[in-house]
Amino acid sequence: MTAPEEHNRLEPWIDQVLSEQPLRRAPATLEGRVMRDVARHRWWRQSFTYWPVPARALFLLASYGFVCLTLWVMAALRAAAGPTAATAMLSPTVARVLTELGVTGSVIKDLWLALQSIPPHWLEGALALGAMLYVALFALIAIAYRTLYINE
Repeated sequence: MTAPEEHNRLEPWIDQVLSEQPLRRAPATLEGRVMRDVARHRWWRQSFTYWPVPARALFLLASYGFVCLTLWVMAALRAAAGPTAATAMLSPTVARVLTELGVTGSVIKDLWLALQSIPPHWLEGALALGAMLYVALFALIAIAYRTLYINE
C-alpha cells in the first residue's frame, strides 16, 4: 500500500476518533496568563484607549507633525506658484477646448467664472481631501484583505 492510499484510509478514522474526544479546558491559571500575554503583546490592535500612554503621546505628536508638515508644504507650493498661476495656465486651454468642441454661450462662461471665483485654498483643500480619501480606500482594502484572506 502506498503512502497516499494509507493516508486516505486513515484520515477519516483519525478524524472520527478525535472528534469523539471530550473537550478539555485549560487550567484557569494558564488561561489567564495566556490572555494577559496576548493582550500585552497586541496593544496596537486594540482600541486607541488601550494603548500605553507613551505610544498614544508619540502617535498624537506624529499626527500633529504630519498635519503641520502638510500645511507648510501646501503654503510653500502656493507661494511658489502664485495665486493666479493655475488660472492663467488653464484659461487659454479651456477656451481652446470649448471652441474646438463648438461649446459656446453664457452658461459655460458663467460656470468658468464661478470656478475662477472659488478661493485657491478651497481647491487645494479639496485636492488634499481627495488624496486622503484615496489613501483611506487603499487602507480599507488592505484591512479587508487581511481580515478575509490572511490567517494568523
